[in-house]
Amino acid sequence: MGAHRTSAANGHKAHKDNPPLYRFMKIRFSLLAFALAFAGLVGSADDAFAQKRKGKKKAAAATTEVESAPVDATVAAPAAPALPTRLEVKYDSAGYNTMSVRPIHVSDIMYKMSVWRRINFKEKCNEPFFAQNNEFTRIIMESVRRGQLQAYQSNGDSVNRPMTAQAFFDIITEKPESGGEPVIDAFTGKPVETGPIQGTEMTPRELYLVELKEDLIFDKQRSRQFYDIQVVSLIIPSEKSLKGIEQPLASFRYKDLDKLFKDMPNAKWYNFANRAEDKKLSDAFDLRLFCSRIVKMSNPKDEPIEGMAEYGGNIKASLIASQQAELDIVEKENELWDF
Repeated sequence: MGAHRTSAANGHKAHKDNPPLYRFMKIRFSLLAFALAFAGLVGSADDAFAQKRKGKKKAAAATTEVESAPVDATVAAPAAPALPTRLEVKYDSAGYNTMSVRPIHVSDIMYKMSVWRRINFKEKCNEPFFAQNNEFTRIIMESVRRGQLQAYQSNGDSVNRPMTAQAFFDIITEKPESGGEPVIDAFTGKPVETGPIQGTEMTPRELYLVELKEDLIFDKQRSRQFYDIQVVSLIIPSEKSLKGIEQPLASFRYKDLDKLFKDMPNAKWYNFANRAEDKKLSDAFDLRLFCSRIVKMSNPKDEPIEGMAEYGGNIKASLIASQQAELDIVEKENELWDF
């Protein structure tokens, strides 16, 4: 026994006398202890993950039971949202306006203002849009009659209520008043049966008023200002309206009109100074060859210029304000790079 202790002591002393071997044995025992501790941590993590999976399975089972429960039929369905009375800009998933001919990405729009303009085709500067048998309104009316163009009800500036061609022409058809004494046959003495009363349809030259709704946009990507026409509306003049006031007839998406003008060979802007330079109506609108008057700009009350309280119904004052708004737009565009 004493000899064994002596040998062990001698071995321990030998390890101490051999420093490299002693350090190797010490590191080996340290690594073994670290491995045992890491194995314990992994085991506890596996237990926690298993408990979490069991919790998720219980939650999924509870959700399935709720979904499979019978639905009470007495619960009233939510009411459908009312159609907007004003034009709402709709952007697609990529961020572009679906009403624009040349859309600008919403992230590139630094400035935007909506402008409403009234065009009178009887004015001399607008006569190229209203040439005989090639009137702007004639092209629209014939396209609606053939089903090539979709008309919409004039409800503010919205173009979300389609109008049938029959309804469109019923509005512009003047029907004679019914009544009066019936026509008596001189031989039989009985009233003469007449066919259905035929009305008189307004001619394209009688519909000479048009209103444009456009967006004035500054594109910070291209550092330019653009006029983006959205809606074109036909207006029945006051002398042709039964109410004695200007009355909206129908609205059209300018995007549809632009495509129509490009496809129709006779949809031209008549150049009376040089017939070799006749232009398509789509190009004439892009070049802004029309004369117009601003009737409204974006404002919180959505009021036209003539209806604003500061002008008090004064037609002359509202006309001056309209011209001033036009000059302000031109001046702002001219001075974009002066700051």
